[in-house]
Amino acid sequence: MSLNTLIDIVSKKLSITKFQVVESIYNVINISGDRFNEIRYEDVKRLLDGNESLILDEMINLKVIKKMILCECLLTEDSEFIGEEDKICPKCRNSIRDNNHEVYDYYLLDRNEKEQIIFLLNSLAEEEYITEFTRGNFKDLIRKKDFIIPFIGSGVSIPLNLPSWGEMIRNLKSELEAPLIPAFTRYVDTGNYLKALSFLEENTLLDKELIKEKIVDEFEKIPKDVLYQNDNNYVDLYNMNSKFYITTNYDNLLTDYISKKEPSVSVAYTWKDIINMQNFLRENKKRVLHIHGHIQKTDTMIVTEEDYKNLYQNTSIKDNLLGIMGTNNLLFIGFSFNDEFFKMLYKDITSSIKGNHYILLPNVTMDKAKKIMEDAPGLRVIGLNIKTDCEGKYIQQDFVQAVRTVLKQLII
Repeated sequence: MSLNTLIDIVSKKLSITKFQVVESIYNVINISGDRFNEIRYEDVKRLLDGNESLILDEMINLKVIKKMILCECLLTEDSEFIGEEDKICPKCRNSIRDNNHEVYDYYLLDRNEKEQIIFLLNSLAEEEYITEFTRGNFKDLIRKKDFIIPFIGSGVSIPLNLPSWGEMIRNLKSELEAPLIPAFTRYVDTGNYLKALSFLEENTLLDKELIKEKIVDEFEKIPKDVLYQNDNNYVDLYNMNSKFYITTNYDNLLTDYISKKEPSVSVAYTWKDIINMQNFLRENKKRVLHIHGHIQKTDTMIVTEEDYKNLYQNTSIKDNLLGIMGTNNLLFIGFSFNDEFFKMLYKDITSSIKGNHYILLPNVTMDKAKKIMEDAPGLRVIGLNIKTDCEGKYIQQDFVQAVRTVLKQLII
């Protein structure tokens, strides 16, 4: 009852939603910990913002966080937490105020209260971030969590202030003569990225290898510690504990993060590294499979329409895709269905085998979701409610929180 009262009081005082209150409560307990003394209390207050500081005090006032006494009994050389009104040592049954005891004021968060906070946060996060008419698909995704394989696009890296795949290609327009730039830009704007790169190869001095060099140069500008500069979903992807991951990205960000946690995983995989598909599927080493190549292995990079066609017409690649998808469901993250590239990709990877797969899409409408499911049979849309700024652009940290809401439910 005290937790619900706390949420109602803070929601009214600060004029924020219940989800925002519980999210702030969760931030408070992450900083304070389950128990802290008076000195730590002052340190915690300095670390909290104004609203969170108010919440901490309300949590104490309403006994969500309880004031307790740590009683150290010198006679029994033992200690125990007791209520702030208690006067008797539970160890020796004497007064805690005599010379045989040392007492310290503490604040404790009960484990049940913490579990209730986490439960409420997850429940309210679903209401906050999952588009209502797609929650059935979300529940279906959770039911299949043992078989879900994340399929990662460049949108996952945008909260790190990295350029999207489209932006990276757009930066190459200076290689073109001015009259050709509008046609090139149209390809990029519609997400027809491979067509745009083929256009570059045909109409500039850049051959395929030089295009790859340009792309590698862009990725080499990424700071080594970029994953720790801004909140992002790479830690959430790791926590999913997926058997493996698939990506069309060329970068090494996810493998770098996983290798810090799992020393046996240090090399990003491409199709050429898979000698035996059955072994790959069984080893459960959280490898990252770059199906369109990787910057450390430039010969594997797919950068033109010709490369793409050759890849998906390759019989062994088709067999490997069948092996992956025969027993798994894909979750597409960081893709846009407005991109011609994704439409073509989905069609090619699902052409040989049916089944249900899922895609996370920001601020999707009912009509748009229906159209996607008509155009891409078996693809189930999970809409994410993402706040936008004054220019109508997605607030990236809200996107991160929305994706996290989904991925937290898929932890095995």
